[in-house]
Amino acid sequence: MVKKLCKKIFEHVKSKYNARQLIVYTLPENKKALEFYKRLGFEPTGNKLKVGDLELRLNLE
Repeated sequence: MVKKLCKKIFEHVKSKYNARQLIVYTLPENKKALEFYKRLGFEPTGNKLKVGDLELRLNLE
């Protein structure tokens, strides 16, 4: 159910704001967040913030 709702939100953001991608950040230790984002289709980019947060990107095209 959550995945379905998130997909609807992604579709809305894409159509309303002409977004081509979504980017999120989370700490590498936050395994639950990483698993959640990956289940939604986000992929790690290899980029990190100075504080250590990992960048994950979802392509909306």
